[in-house]
Amino acid sequence: MPEPSAEAPPPLAGATRRSGLLSATAVMAAGTGVSRVFGVVRVLLASAVFSQAGRRSDMFALATSIPNALYLLFAGGAVNQVLVPQIVRAIKNDPDGGEAYTNRVMTAFLLAIGALTVVVVAAAPLVTWVYVGDDWRTPENAAHYTSIFALTTLCLPQIFFYGAFFLGGQVLNARGVFGPMMWAPVANNVVQIGVLGLYAFLWGFKQSVGDPFTPSQVLLLGLGSGAALIVQTAVLIPFMRRIGFHYRPRFDLRGAGLGHTFAIAKWTLLFVAAAQLWYVILSRLASNGTAGNNGAGKMVYDNAYLIYVMPHSFVTISLGTALMSSLSVYAAQGQMADFAAELTHGIRLMSTVIIPAAVLFLAVGLPLTGLPPMWRDDGALTGWTLMALSLGLFPFSLAYLLQRAYFALEDNKSVFFQQLVITAVAIAGGTAAISFGHVGSAWVAPVLALANSVSYAVGLVWILIHSRHRIPSFRTGPILGHAVRVFAAIVPGACLAWLITSWQTRHLDGFAWDTAGLVAAIGVAGGVYLGLSKLLRLTEVSAAIGIVVRRLKPAKE
Repeated sequence: MPEPSAEAPPPLAGATRRSGLLSATAVMAAGTGVSRVFGVVRVLLASAVFSQAGRRSDMFALATSIPNALYLLFAGGAVNQVLVPQIVRAIKNDPDGGEAYTNRVMTAFLLAIGALTVVVVAAAPLVTWVYVGDDWRTPENAAHYTSIFALTTLCLPQIFFYGAFFLGGQVLNARGVFGPMMWAPVANNVVQIGVLGLYAFLWGFKQSVGDPFTPSQVLLLGLGSGAALIVQTAVLIPFMRRIGFHYRPRFDLRGAGLGHTFAIAKWTLLFVAAAQLWYVILSRLASNGTAGNNGAGKMVYDNAYLIYVMPHSFVTISLGTALMSSLSVYAAQGQMADFAAELTHGIRLMSTVIIPAAVLFLAVGLPLTGLPPMWRDDGALTGWTLMALSLGLFPFSLAYLLQRAYFALEDNKSVFFQQLVITAVAIAGGTAAISFGHVGSAWVAPVLALANSVSYAVGLVWILIHSRHRIPSFRTGPILGHAVRVFAAIVPGACLAWLITSWQTRHLDGFAWDTAGLVAAIGVAGGVYLGLSKLLRLTEVSAAIGIVVRRLKPAKE
């Protein structure tokens, strides 16, 4: 694991700033990459244990995802998007380097999240009713609904530990220490893999995949999921001590400047609530059609989303985390020209990876999702869902980075209205397609994925128009021009990748041939992209490769 820096990033300029942003992104992308690899192993193991086409898969996916969704709804936005700019300002302006302010704000948020957790656990019946579709509550599915309710109730205390983890992570990020927060989920995934392995050892693979969980199975899955999150949170503690920060509860909250922080958090909570409204409706629509059979619309969507979000997690979230810190410094000092230059550079870096990833998902989405043996039953549907999602990958990532800029400016109110547009389009499109489009239950996941992509495309247009007034130094023309050049560089390779996998699947069958064909296709596409990126002078590609190569050299020596 990289050695963390104990200082917040100072304002940088030119090549120094760009190198710093690339280096910070490389550290976080490495951690995210390892975590995602373990995450894929966990998902594949879950598919093997429960069967992607079994009702237990949706039951497990629903119950274990609700705590994270509720944390984000009630507290996550405030913690994730508000604290870094506030702590950076306290570090810069307070005589004690922001330590007292940080202790107070952590105490306030932990108290709030603790109270929230108690209320939500007490309201578990209502929570389950909100997130789970009506088809699960029919008399013939009563036992299945009871299983979902029991597993959800056991998982809900995780809300507090989500809060503690993200609080600690944002304290580290505000001081320029980005690696631990991205590496800690590795521990979470390792524990969850162990829990699923124990489940398979005790009850076997794909045993009674259409039946409800037994009480013993609920206990193992619920408590195991909670233990994984506790371990993930504990990983941050040594790094917080290494930078000299020791959390000490402080209850002298009056007059400590927290009123401004919570006023900003109000709009962030509304922003997350708007996003989570779409998640609730998506969960109900995706799971409703499969409650009475052995399909798994929610699991199909989740598995496609896991692949779709990988490049976003590797690059966009890592860039956004680093940008939030540096942009907050520029905003605090009123350096708006540097603010716009840093934001522009971050978006150009993101585009050089996200656009090729989206195009490749369209080219090889079906063979990619058909590769895992445990996805064979629903591999094609997962592939179509991935392809539908990939249409919105670039708008999603670009909107994400632009919204980090608004958060750094403490203009959270604008972000709420931006998200409101995105959510409204997604809900209208998804609900209309499912309700009036006569979509079969098997195709619910791809249709919802397409609605998600359309919503971000529409929302991005609104954000770009608004940013012209909010960040006058920021210019959209060069950004879109760069995106067109990246698209031109990846399309020829993606077409060759499609031809390779199409020929291979028609003439050579079997897991080994499928794997070889996919690897060859991606390799050819990557080689052509690198060659054309030099021809089109996409300097961000070579710069990013240079950073990665330099970071790998010490490991070889």
